[in-house]
Amino acid sequence: MNKPESTNSAALASASDMAFPSDQNLWLAARAEGLGVGWVSLFDPVAVAALLNMPAGAEPIALLCIGPVHAFYEEPMLQRERWAKRCPLDDLIFEDTWGEPLAHPAVDVGFPLGPQPD
Repeated sequence: MNKPESTNSAALASASDMAFPSDQNLWLAARAEGLGVGWVSLFDPVAVAALLNMPAGAEPIALLCIGPVHAFYEEPMLQRERWAKRCPLDDLIFEDTWGEPLAHPAVDVGFPLGPQPD
């Protein structure tokens, strides 16, 4: 893919890193309203950018589908389908610097979060 001259990999990584917290907030807000969110991870970014008439140099980093669902999975789909395995929370959260364990280990609240049906 052709990128603008001023674009570098650090800038692209930074843009992606800034987008993910907003994705997470959208996901949490949708879930609180009883809506599901699907993350489409396999797509052609050039084709999507053309379809959405995005400006030159802009690249889609996520496609999120939001809507009502009949039921939520009891566990994340990636885990259910054995595409990925859940990591212990303490393997993902550090204190002060990367790799520095928390002084007080985190409590894993498990999945799913939010109100559960009776």
